[in-house]
Amino acid sequence: MQILRELKRSDIQKIMTGKTINLVSNDAQRLEKLVWGIHLFMFAPLEILGCCIILFLLIGLKALVGIGLYVILITYIIAMSYENGKLRHKTAFVTDKRLEVMTEVVSGIRAVKMYAWEWNFTESITQLRR
Repeated sequence: MQILRELKRSDIQKIMTGKTINLVSNDAQRLEKLVWGIHLFMFAPLEILGCCIILFLLIGLKALVGIGLYVILITYIIAMSYENGKLRHKTAFVTDKRLEVMTEVVSGIRAVKMYAWEWNFTESITQLRR
């Protein structure tokens, strides 16, 4: 609370941008996914190892084909997850840009209406949405 008293109103407005909102929402989503998936990180390797051992005992050497296919599938999923993370990073950057422009439009709506700048902002927002 002490920090908020020392900040000026203009400083608070600089902090409260679309980028901050976007970062907070992304962090909240990541935390939620972590909470729901933490048990998978703990027990999934043990379950996979146990299933592979049981398959090997029941089927024999033929189970190695399935295990090999499983390893290839896991490698593919890891590679696609990495690519998905890169695309998500690009999407967050574009979203930040769009939110900054929308914040400018909303905060300066009086000036936009007074000087009839609607078409200029409409064109820039349309280009950012593409």
